[in-house]
Amino acid sequence: MGFGYFRVWLVEGPVSGGGANGGRFPFDPVIRFKALILQAQHNLADVQMEFIIQDLLSWLRFLLL
Repeated sequence: MGFGYFRVWLVEGPVSGGGANGGRFPFDPVIRFKALILQAQHNLADVQMEFIIQDLLSWLRFLLL
């Protein structure tokens, strides 16, 4: 059982943005969930999280980016 198990709950969860069309395509909800887990485990701010995701290959592989 992988993280895809959570996809049903993540997709059916509350929708942000008010249903407005336009803008970029959203990231996969499973990738966002996995990134939030890493961010909480390492107590990182959003800016730090963005830098580390771009810097560490192990995190890129875990997030499947």
